[in-house]
Amino acid sequence: MATSNDYINSAQMDNREQCFSRELKSSPPETSMAGQQRASVQASPSFANRILRQPSKLRASMRVLSMNARAVPAVIKRLRSSAELGLKGLRFLDKNSGKDGSGWKSVERRFEQLAVDGRLPRENFGRCIGMADSKEFAGELFDALARRRMLDPDNGVTKDQLKGFWEEMSDQNFDSRLQIFFDMCDKNGDGKLTEDEVKEVIILSASANKLAKLKANAATYAALIMEELDPDHHGYIEIWQLETLLRGMVSSSTQGHESNLKNTQTLAKTMIPKRYRSPINKFVTMAADFTLEHWKRIWILSFWLMLNIGLFTWKFIEFRRKTAYEVMGYCVSVAKGSAETLKLNMALILFPVCRNTITRLRSTALSRIIPFDDNINFHKAWMYISIPLTIYISERLTRVLREKNYHVNIIKAAIYPGNVLSIQMRKPPGFRYKSGMYLFLKCPDVSPFEWHPFSITSAPGDPFLSVHIRTLGDWTTELRNLFAKACEVEVVAKKVNLVRQETTVIADAQVQPTSFPKLLIDGPYGAPAQNYKKYDILLLIGLGIGATPFISILRDLLNDIKANEELQRTHATDADLIKAKGPGRAYFYWVTREQGSFEWFKGVMNDVGESDHNVLCINLLLLVGFSSCTTARNRSTKSECSLQNVIEMHNYLTSVYEEGDARSALIAMVQSLQHAKNGLDIVSGSRIRTHFARPNWRKVYTDLANAHKSARIGVFYCGPPTLTKQLRDLSVEFSHETSTRFHFHKENF
Repeated sequence: MATSNDYINSAQMDNREQCFSRELKSSPPETSMAGQQRASVQASPSFANRILRQPSKLRASMRVLSMNARAVPAVIKRLRSSAELGLKGLRFLDKNSGKDGSGWKSVERRFEQLAVDGRLPRENFGRCIGMADSKEFAGELFDALARRRMLDPDNGVTKDQLKGFWEEMSDQNFDSRLQIFFDMCDKNGDGKLTEDEVKEVIILSASANKLAKLKANAATYAALIMEELDPDHHGYIEIWQLETLLRGMVSSSTQGHESNLKNTQTLAKTMIPKRYRSPINKFVTMAADFTLEHWKRIWILSFWLMLNIGLFTWKFIEFRRKTAYEVMGYCVSVAKGSAETLKLNMALILFPVCRNTITRLRSTALSRIIPFDDNINFHKAWMYISIPLTIYISERLTRVLREKNYHVNIIKAAIYPGNVLSIQMRKPPGFRYKSGMYLFLKCPDVSPFEWHPFSITSAPGDPFLSVHIRTLGDWTTELRNLFAKACEVEVVAKKVNLVRQETTVIADAQVQPTSFPKLLIDGPYGAPAQNYKKYDILLLIGLGIGATPFISILRDLLNDIKANEELQRTHATDADLIKAKGPGRAYFYWVTREQGSFEWFKGVMNDVGESDHNVLCINLLLLVGFSSCTTARNRSTKSECSLQNVIEMHNYLTSVYEEGDARSALIAMVQSLQHAKNGLDIVSGSRIRTHFARPNWRKVYTDLANAHKSARIGVFYCGPPTLTKQLRDLSVEFSHETSTRFHFHKENF
C-alpha cells in the first residue's frame, strides 16, 4: 500500500520532469563536435540520481528527450558539473600518463623496439601504449582512432601518427574522450549504436577486466541498456543518450562519496579523546602509552647503555694515569675505553640466537622483565657494525700479510741520554714513504702481538730507515733493555779548548745484524706533515720527542738543497725546478727539558752547520726556561744568504734560566766566547749557537707575518695537547688580521 510520502515523492518527480522538458524545449540550437547535432542536459545531480533509481521515469524522460532532440537538433551547453567529473574518469591511459612529456617518451622508446620498418603493427599497439594485458581492447581503440583519421589499420602507423593517437587519448577534454569511446562502439561510423554494437563493447570490456560471467551475459545487459536509453524502440542510441547515462552514474557515486566523507570526518572529530585535543597532551599521552607498551625494551636498552658507559669511563680514567697518556694524550684513553665496551658486546652478540637457552629462560621469572621475544631484533645489531668491522679486519689481515715482507735488518742502534733509542734499518724493497709519515713497529721478543707507532726520522732519499724511540712505557722499556744488551757500551768524553760539557752516548753500536732483536715494521701511514711541500713557508714546532716527524722533513730539505746546489753548477734550469718543489723557508722550533736531548739529532744539526757557508742561513736559538724571548736573526749572516732555501733552527732548553738572570749570566758569557772562537756551542755541541729563553709564540707569529706577507705558512705541531689550542688560535687570529695565511696541523698517531 502506497504511503503519503510515496505520493509526495511521485508528485515532486512529475514536477521536476515537467520543468526538465520545458528546459529542453526552450534551449536554442547549437552545433557540437564533428558537425553532429546533439542534445545535452543541464540538470541537477539529485535529479539524475532519481532518474536512475526509477527506470520507468528514465524511459519517460528519454522519450521526451528523444522527441525534442529530433524536433530541434541542438546541443544544450554543458556546465562543469558532476558529469564532467564523471567523464574525466573515462580514461584510456593511466592517471599520471599524458600529464607531462615522460609518458610519450616511454611510448616513443617502446615504438623503436616494436616497430617494423618504421611502422607499428596493430597487434603491438597495446604493448606500446601500456595496455599489454588488454590486447583486444587496445586493438578496438586502434581501429577507432584509425577510422577517425581515414587510415588503414592493417598497414600500421608511423611514429608521427602514433603521436597523434597519443595526444587524442591523453586529451583532458571530456568531449574528445567521449567521442573516441563512442567511435569504438560505432564500428560502421553512422553515428548510431545498435544493440549488437553495445553487446560487442560489453564483451570487450568484460574481457579486459577478466569478468567471465559478465561476458556470458553480455546480450542481456545490452538489451537492458537499449531498453532504458531507447524507450521508443528506434533500434539505436546516440551519443547524447550515452552521456546522460554516464552523468547519472557518476553524480550518484560522487554524492555518495562526499556524504560518506563528511560523515566520517564528523564522526572522527567526536571520537577523538579529550587528552588528544592539544599537541602537548597528545605527545604526553602517546609517550606514556609507548612506555607502557615497550617498557621491557626501554629498560634493557638503558641497562646495556649504562654498562657500556661504565666500562668506557672506567678504562678511560685508568689510562689517564698511565705514562702512555703523556705521549698519546686522549687517544690511548679513548682506544682502551672503546676496547672494553667491544669486549662486552662481542660476548653478548651471539646470546640472542642461542635458541635452546632462550626457550628455557622464557619459562622462568626473567621473562617478566626481559623481552625474550625480541631476541632476533637484538641480534641483528651486528649489521650496524658489519661494514666497519669488515674494513678493520681487512686492515689487520693486510698487516699480517705484510709482516713477512717487512722484516727488517738493523744496521745501527744507539741509546742516547734521556732514554732515547735510535735504530737505523735497511730499507725494505718497495717501501716508499714521504717525510712526516710514521710506521708501526713490533718486536716479537718483547710481545708477539703488540704494534707501536713511531715517526720516521730518515728522509725518503736516505739509503736507510730510522726511528727514534723514547722509553715511556713497559714495551719501550723492554725494547731498550734488549738493545742495550746487544750494544757495546762505551763512554766518550770530548774536550775543547774552553770549558765544554761532556756529551755521553751510553751505547752506539754497529754489530752483526743477528745480535739485535728481530723487528717487524708495518706502514708507512700518512700524517699531516707529509703534505709540507704544498706550503710556501714551514713552521715546525716539536716538544721533546715530538721533534721526530720534523727531523725527516729537515733531512729531506737538506737533500733537496744539496741537489739544488749541485745542479746550479751544471744546469740552472733544472735547479729552478728543484727549488720550486718545496717551501722557500723552514723554521724549526724545538722545546726540550734536557741538555742530552740535543744528542738525538746532532747529526742533522751538524749537517745544517756544515752547509751554512754557502747554502743555509742558520740561527739556532737554544732558549732555556719558559719565559718570553725574541728570536732575532743575525743580520750579517742573513745578508750573506743568496738562496731562498733557508732553514732556521730554534732550540729551547727549559732547564736553564732565561737571559738576563744572574744564575745563567756566566753560562751565556762562556757560550758566546766559545762559539766565537771555535764555532761550537757549549750546550748542544753543534755548530749552531744557542740562546736561553722560552718562545713567545705571538712574537713568532708576528715576525713571520711581517717577513712573509701574502704567503701560505704551514704550521705543524707535535707534542702534548696543552699547547695545541694556543697555536691554533694564533693561526686563526693572524690569518684574519694579516695577509699571511697560517694553516695549523696537529700530528696524531
